[in-house]
Amino acid sequence: MVPFGNAQVVETSSRKRHHHSKKQQQQQQQQSIECQHGLGECVGNEYQQCIIEDANHEFDRYWEMIQCLELGFPMGQQDDDDAIVKVVQSCSASRQHFEQLQDCVQYKGPQHQLEYMQMTPPELHYVPWVVVNGRHIDEAHESLKAAVCDAYTGQLPECMEN
Repeated sequence: MVPFGNAQVVETSSRKRHHHSKKQQQQQQQQSIECQHGLGECVGNEYQQCIIEDANHEFDRYWEMIQCLELGFPMGQQDDDDAIVKVVQSCSASRQHFEQLQDCVQYKGPQHQLEYMQMTPPELHYVPWVVVNGRHIDEAHESLKAAVCDAYTGQLPECMEN
């Protein structure tokens, strides 16, 4: 899972005064992330990235909380990052876990955004962009279960047999 979606990295520049002389100025390149659905989506992505990192990318350790967040994120309130924080708090296992996630977003959020951007396939046109065995499955948005079962080469688990 790569929570980045259709976000874009935007290059901005700002003038910063040089410490030695007020007359000298230097150009400083900065990057910011703009999410397709606004600030709230970016904040939600950062929390999901921190959850995945905290779980060492082990699907079984992060998936339940990601599902909780996806069900709870407020639709139509993309720029309401306070509402998203409340959902993260309600889905967290403990106050300590919630505070760890907040620290991660605050101190590592922009770094994670850039890392997850690098993991996002450049050919991504919509989300969810499902890849199984290194191959994009276009029909997955219609029936994810059928697409995964068709692509899966091993013994199907019982829950997938019907």
